[in-house]
Amino acid sequence: MFDINLFLLPLLGFIIGLFVSILGGGVWIVRPTLILLFGIDTHTAVATSLASVLHTAAQVQ
Repeated sequence: MFDINLFLLPLLGFIIGLFVSILGGGVWIVRPTLILLFGIDTHTAVATSLASVLHTAAQVQ
């Protein structure tokens, strides 16, 4: 009925966001999580990570 990823992805995103804000950086957390826990292929995980970094960097002036 419901895919577990619909509930787990936002929760994990929140937890990763907390770690990133505390530790700084976050690519080293996001990419392995997407690949190992969610089974997303490497190219998609790298592109997702890059998109989040570009989005964040574009806001800093």
